[in-house]
Amino acid sequence: MSASKEFNEKVVALHYDLLAGHPVASAQIAELLLPKIILALTRKFSNVADEHLIQIATHNAILYYLKSPNKFDANRGSLINFIWLRARSSLLNILSSKENPLKRKEFVELEEVHSVYGNEESQNESIEAFLIDNEQDNLFYKRLSVLLPDQIDRNILELMMNGERNTVLFAAILGIADKSLEEQCSCVKKHKDRIKKFIQRHRAEIIE
Repeated sequence: MSASKEFNEKVVALHYDLLAGHPVASAQIAELLLPKIILALTRKFSNVADEHLIQIATHNAILYYLKSPNKFDANRGSLINFIWLRARSSLLNILSSKENPLKRKEFVELEEVHSVYGNEESQNESIEAFLIDNEQDNLFYKRLSVLLPDQIDRNILELMMNGERNTVLFAAILGIADKSLEEQCSCVKKHKDRIKKFIQRHRAEIIE
C-alpha cells in the first residue's frame, strides 16, 4: 500500500469516528491535516509574506469541516482535498479583503453539489500538486544538500521544506536572534530568496 493511500484511509477512518461521536476524533483530524495543508498552501502561495494568513485560512477550513462533517462525501474525493480546496478559497478571500478592505467580497464557495474534490486536475486543483511525499522530499533534500556546501544553508533548506515560516527559527540558525524583528525578517528573506534562486539554477541536477 502506498503512503498516500494509507494516509487517506487513516483520515477517512477518523472521519467516520467523528461522525460516530468519538471525543478525540476532531483533535486527531486537525493534528493530522493542519501541517500538510499549511505546507501545501505555503508552496502554492509562496508570494504570501504573512504566514498568519495561511494559518488562519487553514484553521477556517478545518473548523468548517468539523462543524459540518456530513458535507464531506468520500465518494467524491479525499477529505484532505475537500479541506484543501476550502482553505485555498478562504485564503483567496482573505487576500482579496486585505488588498481592498472597502470591497465586500463573498466567500469563494465551492460548488458543493457539482464539484469533485479528488485528483481530477481538469475539475479541481489537487493538494497533491503542492505536496511531495516523504520519500521524494528526502531524495530532493539529499541531492540538493550535495550542491549546498554550507551547513547553515542546509539547515535553512530543511526548515523551508518542512513548511516552516517562523522567522525566529531561521534567525536562530543564522545567529541573528539578537537583532530587531525587522532586521531578522530582512536577513531571513535574503537567505531564503538566495536558496530559492539556487534551486532554480540547479533544477536539472536536482530533479531527474
